Amino acid sequence: MAYWATGRLAQALTHFQQALEIKPDFVEAIYSIAGIYRDRGQVNEAIDWFKRAIQVRPDLDVKGIVYLNMHSMYEKLGQEENAILMLEERVKVDIEIRSLDPEDVAANPVYDLQRIADYYEKKERYEEAIKAYQRIVDFQPISPAAFRASIDIASLHKKLGRQSEAIAICERWLDYINKNPIRNSQGEADEMRGRIYMEMDRNQEAISYFKKAAAKKPSNSIRPNEYLYDLYLKVGNQKEAAKQKEIIKKFYEEWERPMREGNIIRVKP
Repeated sequence: MAYWATGRLAQALTHFQQALEIKPDFVEAIYSIAGIYRDRGQVNEAIDWFKRAIQVRPDLDVKGIVYLNMHSMYEKLGQEENAILMLEERVKVDIEIRSLDPEDVAANPVYDLQRIADYYEKKERYEEAIKAYQRIVDFQPISPAAFRASIDIASLHKKLGRQSEAIAICERWLDYINKNPIRNSQGEADEMRGRIYMEMDRNQEAISYFKKAAAKKPSNSIRPNEYLYDLYLKVGNQKEAAKQKEIIKKFYEEWERPMREGNIIRVKP
């Protein structure tokens, strides 16, 4: 590790390989060898070594680490389909871990499923994207992640000309929110209603709820204003769109840019 940290990769490799001679199932040494090959740009060699880690110790934790690294490397190689397959394998690992220990919140497949759905949507493979989003809903039926995935499904149904399916999804969530008030001082429920009405093309109602959400949002959030900007442009209200654009611009100047540069920002109460 010391040789690796000081950039002497050949010496580091020698010692990691000696460690494996003593303890062949020492996966930490295998990870390190794979990492060195990755740092050298020898991605195919790195992938082979990560696969070896699963061969010597095929437990769930090892698989999760390996699939994450292999996804990243396949992306660098431009092998998008293989990268997606690695995310699918990580999803299987997380689901299996949760089946063994439902309290293990670290094993959460939602993020990887979202990335899978985003990939298919970007490729205009909408039916596959809908299936990926639906898996999020199935995993966490009543949750913010399920709501976002459901609205994405509704949007894709609209693109595919299935208006009735889109409306049905929106009405189900609207009914749920109305019957189960969300206790959130930042106006999360208002923002959720705005998203629903926006997908239903009921723009004035969407604007009304996004305005309420924007008034209640914390000082480090800008999402309701971004929705308002899009809607005002859609309905042709250039004056109000310009106002939202200034709010968004000010936010990125006062919050996003300083945080990206590493400056600590105190959240206003």
